[in-house]
Amino acid sequence: MAIRGCLHRGGTTLRVKEIVGEQVALRGRADLEFDVAFCPEFLKEETAVEDFMKPDRIVIGTENNRTAEVLKELFFLFTMWENRMLSMSIPSAELTKCAANAMLATRISFMNELARFCELVGGDVDQVCQGRVFACTTRWRRRMCAGICRSGAV
Repeated sequence: MAIRGCLHRGGTTLRVKEIVGEQVALRGRADLEFDVAFCPEFLKEETAVEDFMKPDRIVIGTENNRTAEVLKELFFLFTMWENRMLSMSIPSAELTKCAANAMLATRISFMNELARFCELVGGDVDQVCQGRVFACTTRWRRRMCAGICRSGAV
């Protein structure tokens, strides 16, 4: 079972594994082999389908090497490059998602503060954005200019 999307950091994936294990045991299916992994999504507003189909990275959080290999085979069709797949522990994968969201919030806050500073000194925040404040793709820069309600969950 691969859990995707957002969850609260702190063992949610491992708790799901516990619950599924309990339910399998209650049903007398000790013969049923399963594992749980956390594979966070890094989707941006306006490009979610493209980001899903052509991810810049795939994080596989699991404690089981066999599960990691199965998921790498599954995700290989989306990346065609294994070096875009990062295999790590479940807690590290959960924290990776939290860190990505925190970095996005930091960047948005930074751009909004920069816009306020531009207003004070007569600068144009849109021109500053064009100056590649963040050295990254054009697609990303379009979303990183200042403004209310800017987001793009990663």
